[in-house]
Amino acid sequence: MSICRLIFFAAVAVMLFFTGCLSGNQPQTVISGGVIDLEEHTIAFSPLFSSGAVLQRDIPIPVWGKASPRARIRCTLNGTSRITVADMQGNFRLYLPPQSAASGLALVAEDLTNNVKTVSENIAVGEVYLVAGQSNMEYEAKFTPTWKNKDFQHSNDPDMRFFRIPVNKYPGPQSSLSGSWKSDSPQNSGKFSAIGYFFAREMREKFDRKVPVGIIGAYLGGMGAETFTSREALLRNPDFAAEVKAVDLDNYDEKYFQDLPLDQDLPNSNKRLMATIRNGFPADKFPAQLGLKQNWHLPEFDDNAWEEIVLPDSWTVAGYNHAGVFWFRKAVDIPEEMTGKELTLAIGEADKCDETYFNGTLVGTTGDYREFKDFMTKRTYKVPAHLVKAGRNVIAVRVSSAASIATDGGLTGPAKFMKLTAEKSEIPLAGKWKMKMEHNFGTWGMEFMRTMGPGAPTTLHTLYDNMIHPLIPFAMRGVVWYQGEANAICMADTYQRLLLTMIDDWRFRWGQEKLDFIIVQLPGYQPASDYQQHSQWAKLREAQRLAALASNSSLIVTLPYGDEYNIHPGNKAPVASLAAAAAWENLHNSKSWQPPMPQNCFRSGSTLTVVFDREITADTPVKTLFAAGKDKVFYPATAEINGNKLIITSSKVTEPLFVRYAWSNNPHAANLYSAKGNYQVPPFEIKASN
Repeated sequence: MSICRLIFFAAVAVMLFFTGCLSGNQPQTVISGGVIDLEEHTIAFSPLFSSGAVLQRDIPIPVWGKASPRARIRCTLNGTSRITVADMQGNFRLYLPPQSAASGLALVAEDLTNNVKTVSENIAVGEVYLVAGQSNMEYEAKFTPTWKNKDFQHSNDPDMRFFRIPVNKYPGPQSSLSGSWKSDSPQNSGKFSAIGYFFAREMREKFDRKVPVGIIGAYLGGMGAETFTSREALLRNPDFAAEVKAVDLDNYDEKYFQDLPLDQDLPNSNKRLMATIRNGFPADKFPAQLGLKQNWHLPEFDDNAWEEIVLPDSWTVAGYNHAGVFWFRKAVDIPEEMTGKELTLAIGEADKCDETYFNGTLVGTTGDYREFKDFMTKRTYKVPAHLVKAGRNVIAVRVSSAASIATDGGLTGPAKFMKLTAEKSEIPLAGKWKMKMEHNFGTWGMEFMRTMGPGAPTTLHTLYDNMIHPLIPFAMRGVVWYQGEANAICMADTYQRLLLTMIDDWRFRWGQEKLDFIIVQLPGYQPASDYQQHSQWAKLREAQRLAALASNSSLIVTLPYGDEYNIHPGNKAPVASLAAAAAWENLHNSKSWQPPMPQNCFRSGSTLTVVFDREITADTPVKTLFAAGKDKVFYPATAEINGNKLIITSSKVTEPLFVRYAWSNNPHAANLYSAKGNYQVPPFEIKASN
């Protein structure tokens, strides 16, 4: 080796020696919880603890991140420190002692072994809630009438902060997540969950703006509760155990990755869904069109034996909780002034494909029974003048849907878009129709969604694995849960057990037995009705009510805040206000805000008495109340209120046994409230105990 090279290496060695000596007691720092890179040593917090984070007050605070393997780590907040050691992969976690409400703090993590550290600034300690669920929780604040009508665009509260968990769909529990905390500002808040945003505002006001509030969002439209529930919990639930075991084997099958480009990490679940439906229902194997063969489209066909349904609505309200092919017929009386003129026939929306006949002639068709793109398309067709005659004319609509996904089947309106018109004359078509099933496609659609495989967020426990698991055990006060629409189509009967499974599992995994759960009940949706025997939304609301009682959770009744025309009602601020009232009272160990709950029911002769946990009232005679005997055929009932008792009779039920209240998709007339506080009584079914 030449003398020049020896001198060079010696100089480098000396430089490194003195650099190390000079920097040995000066840790390298990066602000905002970023990664420190000093030679091979790094340290970083989870993004949950990045600058601007809100940490839960008054309980131990878990803090975690990544550092060099086996490094000694010290974390400090507000003058209090704790020490731990990173594991062989460099993961560290420790618990800081409880802190009082504060803001403007620094959270520091130091690698004492390798002399590096990271600092997250502007840390607050206050109240933290997780808002989770599907599309009505995802609904953004900027789309609400409250946001549009008030000057929220200038809102700027630095101690109201949000963290939205990104949607990922990887198989198996994930250990980390991305994201960052955002403070309330015109640029940030309008994009956050409306429920979460207005809930946070209410809580800040209740604390006189002295306690910071942090909201974490974990939500995605169209998702069932089963995707938010852990694999282990679902295995303990008999309704899902077999499917979980099937997913265990199928989720890692090579078939999903055979044709997948290497630069794409997961298969496209939407393409797979569409391909599966098309392969399962190829056009050449479409069920024989029994209806056409039996002349169901002709005006002279006798439909007296068909069942009656009030449209617009889904065939699920008639008890058909599955996909299929159904016919709807309606006779209309055409006056002389419309005879022999071209008419415009509007039937509203149809899920998913319609074939529409007027006096036996096909006048229009829209959609494909295997696709979802047209299920909200309003159908309007021209009826040729020569088909229009005076007197009785018949409209027949064949509606087909191959897969049940969240909602299904029927002529779904809205009512104002169902009409027959000619110039200035108009005949409304909403109301009583005749209906008959041609073919049953079953419930495979929802079953397939739960087991679709990698890349599909609907697959069992996928959103738990990707959004909830990496969040645990971040300290928080509670959860606001707004979900259920996706489970209402054909899973309402199992929803109570599923929701209880999820709640119990989350509380166990967080190590917080009393973690608040605030359940937002489904609002009213679709045309108003006092009673629907087979309403799946009513069943699901009852499952939510019973789950709340069994888990000591809070229940938010939202019937007045729905929209019969829109499954995503925009009036979110009052719902958030009720959730905030529940959270506030829970903090103070009070239940005065709770809606009155039926506790017991007993029979005396032809009278049923329902006993509530507090006094009730109604502004007019009690509406949407129905009673039944042991045959469970329900008839309208009347009632008197005596304190906390509802005394019920029905002229058509001599030996009553069951009571249903507000039992329909949209029981808009429901009018039972608490005598104090004016909290609405939730829909319920109860059976006499004697």
